[in-house]
Amino acid sequence: MSALIACMGGACTDHVVRPTGPVQRDGEVTAQSASWYGGVALNVAENLQRIGVPAALVTRIGDDDAGNGLLAHARRAGIDVAGVEQAPGDATAAYLAILENGVPLYAFSDMRIFEGFTRAVLDRAWPAASKARIVFADTNLPCGVLTELARRRGDAAFRYVLGVSSVPTAGNVPQRLAGVDLLFMNEAEAAQYLGVTAISAPDAVSALIARGAAAVVVTRGRAGCVVGDPEIAAIPSVPATVVDTTGAGDALIAGTLAELLAGAPVRDAVRAGSVLAAITVETLGTVSATLSRSVFEARRRVAAAS
Repeated sequence: MSALIACMGGACTDHVVRPTGPVQRDGEVTAQSASWYGGVALNVAENLQRIGVPAALVTRIGDDDAGNGLLAHARRAGIDVAGVEQAPGDATAAYLAILENGVPLYAFSDMRIFEGFTRAVLDRAWPAASKARIVFADTNLPCGVLTELARRRGDAAFRYVLGVSSVPTAGNVPQRLAGVDLLFMNEAEAAQYLGVTAISAPDAVSALIARGAAAVVVTRGRAGCVVGDPEIAAIPSVPATVVDTTGAGDALIAGTLAELLAGAPVRDAVRAGSVLAAITVETLGTVSATLSRSVFEARRRVAAAS
């Protein structure tokens, strides 16, 4: 594994349904459907590869048709898959979303396979993964593994970035965030993690920094995000024609990591990530099929001029 960024966590099959009429409890509703491979860690790694940043995937998949297809997809994308473990008898993770105006109306996930991502799995991937300059992990991984990554951060030269993958998995975030160089979550995930009914992005950023994170990004959908590094600043979203918001947060992370790797300050890196998120929401799928470094840079120039 010679990747500059190691991406640990979710990899799954994604299924999206777009009803062409009102959703109702009884009866059949006509719809359009599509499937592809996704998951936070895989999406981040694929975005990085498409913009020219070598990335590795560390995850668990089933020894099944879905897992074999996902592994082949990652290889075609150029992702280093030496850290992918195929687990006999386990089903590859799956995600299903029903979209309304490009936003998930209902979403369902089966991520049980990641309960088996133990310290032993981490140890097997670690000799190579620790050579990366950035280690990114998402909260499909158990809390114990995320805590161990923060501990190892103190003994190595990498930056540790943590991304919350959903409201249900926000509980996997360690209560103390020392060792986390950058944390991503949205307002709903922040409220769940902090044990409150609701919280504004600026207040969430302050609370998360107080728990030990060096820098925090709390997203607000179309309203953009709030960054604390530790000074707090709001960063607007990049205008886009929304087709499918699935994967936007993963693209934001990928673009940010790429710029951090290049030496950009956190706020500038997040602005670049916002451009990649805008590109992603304009197509159906979690990673834009037309994404390349040239496409990314062209969109950055347009965003900077507007």
